[in-house]
Amino acid sequence: MFVTLSVVSPPKGRRRRKNVPAVTAQRVALPGAVSFYRLTAQTVNGEVPWRAVSEQAGKLRAFLLLPKGVLPEKASGVREFLPKTLPSVLLLNAAVDVLKEKQFLAPEIQITVVDEAAVLAERIHLLAPFAGTLRVQTAKPECYATAQRRLLEQFGLSLCVCAADALLPENGVLFTRSAARAPRLFRGLIFSFDRRRFLFAETFAAADLTLPPKYEALRPPGIDKLQFAAALYERCGIKELENITLTFDHN
Repeated sequence: MFVTLSVVSPPKGRRRRKNVPAVTAQRVALPGAVSFYRLTAQTVNGEVPWRAVSEQAGKLRAFLLLPKGVLPEKASGVREFLPKTLPSVLLLNAAVDVLKEKQFLAPEIQITVVDEAAVLAERIHLLAPFAGTLRVQTAKPECYATAQRRLLEQFGLSLCVCAADALLPENGVLFTRSAARAPRLFRGLIFSFDRRRFLFAETFAAADLTLPPKYEALRPPGIDKLQFAAALYERCGIKELENITLTFDHN
């Protein structure tokens, strides 16, 4: 479960009556999945009533989806939901599609995947047809033990597992949610969510996605599409969303 927050201003010329709650909640039922809640907060003297938001959210106060530019008060206990799995899954799927389109077959090329939380261990084999060597940087190397055996047995491919904070290579194919640590003179292909430019690299920055209409109709205005999709996937169990398509800005 999770909670979305919408912030509205009081009607012009009117003050909120004392017996009217500053925050209202609506449960949204999802067929075959866990429901989520919509909160609507009316500003009080121009401020979001964070204490009331926290009380209404209850145990879900750490899983809020907030409108762009709205930051919670630390003292309220309200925390923004941070996706862990779906962005990496969608980025990997989109990268595989690009490599297929490019007919990318380079046996001498190393593909490096930065996967700190090891959420891609069961999908890393999708990159096997395109790699000469495959390297994963993760804080949970034990999660990749099965993948190492599978890649060696099925593809004859060695998987090198390194620490998450290891230096990134200076060439090859790099798959990472954030390219901030990538060498400025990296040569090759970079797939990420950053629009950072590199002098010698061909970059593919995730730009947009299209939610199925039945889920787009549930997304409140101002709530980020990727964050909303990730909350449905990770908190409500709607696994079909791992098949939606990311589009790239290509440089």
